[in-house]
Amino acid sequence: MGGKLIIREIRADDALRVKRLIDEVFNRHDKTNAKDDIRFHFKCQEFRISNGDLYWLAEINDRIVGITGLTQTTKGVFWLAWLGVKKRMQGQGIGKQLLKYAIREAKKRNAKKFCIRCGSLPMFSKANSLYKKCGFEEQFRIRDYWARGDDLIVVSQAIDKILI
Repeated sequence: MGGKLIIREIRADDALRVKRLIDEVFNRHDKTNAKDDIRFHFKCQEFRISNGDLYWLAEINDRIVGITGLTQTTKGVFWLAWLGVKKRMQGQGIGKQLLKYAIREAKKRNAKKFCIRCGSLPMFSKANSLYKKCGFEEQFRIRDYWARGDDLIVVSQAIDKILI
C-alpha cells in the first residue's frame, strides 16, 4: 500500500476529491446516484440536519483511495451505502477494511442485520466475492434491474454472523 490506511468521516471540503473518486470507481448509473447521495449528504451537513447516512473515506498519504457509507432503514437494519476503491489500489485489502469499518459502525448503532445491494456484472465480481467470504447470503435477485443483463442482488446477514 505504501503508507498507513486511515479511515475517517467524509467532510464537505472533500467534495471535489470524492467526485473524482466516484468518477473513477463507479459505473455510469452508480456514478450519478453516488454523486447525488453525497451532494445531499453535504447539504444536510451544511444545515446541521442528519439524513441518517454516514460516509467514510479511506486515505493513504492524504490521498483518497476508497469510500464507503452506511444507511439505517429500519430499527436494527443497516445497508451498505457505497463501497468503492480506486482501481489501481484494488486487491490490497482496502475494500475489506472499509466493509469491516462500516460493519463495526453499524454494530455501535445496535445493528441486528446488515444488507448490501450488488450488481451481477463482471465488474462487481471482486466485491461480490468479498461479501460471500464474509458470510453474506443472497436473499433475492431482480433480473435486469440496473440495466439489461445487470441484476440487482441483495445479500444480507445477521450482524453477529458476519465473518469479518
